[in-house]
Amino acid sequence: NSDGDISVADAMIIERAALGMPPFPGNPGQAEFSDLQKKAADVSGDGQVTSHDAQLILDYIVGIINKFPVEK
Repeated sequence: NSDGDISVADAMIIERAALGMPPFPGNPGQAEFSDLQKKAADVSGDGQVTSHDAQLILDYIVGIINKFPVEK
């Protein structure tokens, strides 16, 4: 959500995009991610923004992982 922190809101935004919904419901003018947002959201490093990225963010928040696959 561009605030510099990793939060549940980020996972929700990614999940919305993965489901084909506009990722930013409060900003109807932005119907999809910019290239920079896609790069930031792709924490798995597979070149796609999917539900897997949202799950990795949740895993990071609760401490299951301490790095994202894209950082390894």
